[in-house]
Amino acid sequence: MAYLLGKQQNNPSFFVEYTQDEHERLDKLFWCDGQSRNDYKAFGHVLAFDTTYKCNAYRKPFVVLVGVNHNRKTVVFGCALIVDEKTESFVWVLNQMIKAGEGFKPLTVITDGDRAMACAIKEVLPEARHRLCLWHLMRNIQGHGQNGFSSGFMTCVNKCHTIEDFEVAWKELITHHKVEGEKWVEELYDSREKWSEAHMRGYFFGGLYEIITRMNFPIDVLSNFFLLFLAIEQRRFDDREDEYKNIHEFPHVPKGDCFRDLQIAAANVYTKASFMVVKREMKRESNYVVMNCDQPEKGKKKDIVTYHIRDVRTKAKFVAVHDDTHKSMYCCCLKLESIGYPCRHMFAVMKYKGMKEIPPGCIVQRWLKLAKANYAKDPTDENKEDDNSRETIAARRAHLSYILKPIIDIAVRSADTYTELKEMFGKLTLSVKEKLGGGCNSDTKEKKPLLGIGNPEVVTSQKGLSKKRKTPLKPKGGR
Repeated sequence: MAYLLGKQQNNPSFFVEYTQDEHERLDKLFWCDGQSRNDYKAFGHVLAFDTTYKCNAYRKPFVVLVGVNHNRKTVVFGCALIVDEKTESFVWVLNQMIKAGEGFKPLTVITDGDRAMACAIKEVLPEARHRLCLWHLMRNIQGHGQNGFSSGFMTCVNKCHTIEDFEVAWKELITHHKVEGEKWVEELYDSREKWSEAHMRGYFFGGLYEIITRMNFPIDVLSNFFLLFLAIEQRRFDDREDEYKNIHEFPHVPKGDCFRDLQIAAANVYTKASFMVVKREMKRESNYVVMNCDQPEKGKKKDIVTYHIRDVRTKAKFVAVHDDTHKSMYCCCLKLESIGYPCRHMFAVMKYKGMKEIPPGCIVQRWLKLAKANYAKDPTDENKEDDNSRETIAARRAHLSYILKPIIDIAVRSADTYTELKEMFGKLTLSVKEKLGGGCNSDTKEKKPLLGIGNPEVVTSQKGLSKKRKTPLKPKGGR
């Protein structure tokens, strides 16, 4: 606790909240640093709860709140230590996450199906969509000895475009495997609105089907907060490497491709990982053809045109609308609203119209190279130049550390760049000292003493804490 509060004193962007019981022992604890807070504000549209870790010294539920960034990599938004897995505890954790994110609220929350957590989501985030983790659903299915059921189940999850298609596929699935009337099958069907894309179409979930933590933190990391910070920092190093590639590496775009101009435009704004998703949709466009378009009637806006598209394989029909005034498109498949990327049907229209750029209204900020641009600004911008308070100095220190980390991580890869950067920093240090008159105007204020907080009560019974991490039976396919 002293470590966390000490970090908060030295860095105002470090967020810590806690409660104490009647004996002044630690009851609930939540924390996240400045980068996690910025990541949450940029990528917290989908929030995943992982409460499977209970291997800390006090045998209390350890909660990791995570999401996926613009590089399609797992990022940690916050961590919490709670006394139990009751609704009140999860309500408290959600409120702290929202507070740390300055009021930002997720659109979708992914959980393992815990009922207390579901109640907490309804109370704190009544407008958010609750989605069940596919990994846990698949493990439950396999736990009933129904491995063959899994492939047909995935058809019901993400291959049905309409609720009618889902009902037909579900009936065929349970009939084929002869599981009609099974309690677990009925419970799975009753929760279909939390896992079936046909029922969730149009609600943003970013293509995340499961709790994407799967961080696989070793037990010694989870039981030691210091090691936990190091583990998270290592993952951030990988993210900074992705950022470097986004800026300095341009994906190959073959000449002669009918989507060459659109691919070049997409590669300029999307991260490499997101560009691959967009490129894949462009390739799948080859199975679709624009049959005709409805010209606007007299008296109606001429800039809005409806296009009718057909799948040449299945003969399925789709409708896409192009609004040239607002530079946007709409498709009945609702993939843009659900995933955040233009769909293959939109690309069919773009090719039909000979467009060279993706309409701005079809580009979602969270998947772009500049997704975090609005959240990495100088925290002292609003402070006066002569404000040298402890809080302002700490904010400056945190910001400089943030913007220097990427170049340091790159420079240490070779002896030459390491030496060059070290010499540059040496000259810069001398220059700064000269401007400050040979010294540093450091913070001399006395730090506030830490409050007396007792260690949490050790849970002596495993009742209510029976969920232990097991070797996962990973479902086939990706996320």
